[in-house]
Parts: sequence; structure tokens; C-alpha cells
Amino acid sequence: MLAELGQFEAAVESYDKALQIKPQMHEAWNCRGTALCHLSRFEEATESYDKALQIKPNQYQAWNNKGYILLTLDRPQEAFTAFDQAVSLTNDSKPWRNRTEASLILSLNAISESNPAQSLHYLNEARKSESIIGPEQWMSLVLNTILSSININNLPSIRDFLTHAGLDQQLFPLIRAIDYLVTGNEELIEKLSPEYRKIVTEVAKALKERQVREHADV
Repeated sequence: MLAELGQFEAAVESYDKALQIKPQMHEAWNCRGTALCHLSRFEEATESYDKALQIKPNQYQAWNNKGYILLTLDRPQEAFTAFDQAVSLTNDSKPWRNRTEASLILSLNAISESNPAQSLHYLNEARKSESIIGPEQWMSLVLNTILSSININNLPSIRDFLTHAGLDQQLFPLIRAIDYLVTGNEELIEKLSPEYRKIVTEVAKALKERQVREHADV
């Protein structure tokens, strides 16, 4: 109840008191982890989820929550393992979406490290969720993951990933925007139909603005 009201510090204290009386309450350990997550106390949250899983290893919510924390901490390999455990225990689509995001991040990382075989492996892992969450949601997740990972320095590796993944046609505006930013060739945009030209120009503009923000933060 306290967590639902946004009183996360008080919620953690309440769970701590309950766990002093009944330390085997796996639900309390899981909820405590979520409250700690809201407080950005991620390492403590991970420990809390681990406690829940020690008591009840087949609690998919704790596996999913732990994976989310690990992804937040930029530990995608460990996150993927946690999400993999979660989807083995439930048909709920949320862990599948999270597992897909972790898979895509690992695939993108492998491409940037010039490891196409590993990239393909994790791309195939990501594709396993397409029939579960639906093609439209899957493609939206792919696009959002790419856009959250992209920066002006990794454009060539993102381009390689899209080609490697066979997404050239589905994400054509992004492909063309990357090509334009990498080469500076105005003809790549001028030859497009007005509709595509507008989309590609907007994508390229957004990427340029991101570059400016990145340099401003240095």
C-alpha cells in the first residue's frame, strides 16, 4: 500500500519489519526490491530479489525484476540470463519483451565488437518473442532499442546491424538517415519521394541534435 502511494522509503521500512518476523516471505523480499528500485538503490534491490529467489526459485516476477535492474546497471548479459529464467516460468509477455531488449542490446554490442556470429545468435534469441508479443510490438521494440543505443560514433555499426538483421526495408528511413549522416551525400535524400524525404530529414535532424547534446555534456 505504501509503495502504491509512492512512499517508497516507508515501504522499505515496513517490509524490513515484516521480514524480521517472517524472513521466508518471498513476496515481501520481491516487493522490497521494487521499492528499493524506485529509490535508485539498485544493488540493494538486486540483493532483495536474490533473497526472494533463494526462497522461491520459480518466482518469475523476481527473475524479471532482477533482470530489469541488471539492464539498468548496463549488465545486459546477466539481465538476459535473468529474463531467460523468467520466460521459462511464465507465458506473460512482459518478461518476453524485456528478454528481447536484452537480446537486441547484446546483438548490437557484438556488431560493434566485430563479432557477427554472436550478433546473429542474440538476434535470433530476440526473434523468439515475435510470435508472442506480436510483429508490430516486436518491431517497435527493435526501433526503440536502436534509437536508445544510437549515437554519432556508432552509426556504421548500427547500419551493419540493420543489414545483418535483414531490417533494411522495414527501417528504410533510419537506414537512409544513417547513410546520409555518414557520407554527407545530399543526393541520398534528394532522390527520395517527398513523403520519405520528410521522414528521413526528421530522423537525421534528431540524430544530429543528439550529437550536439552529447558534446554539450562533455
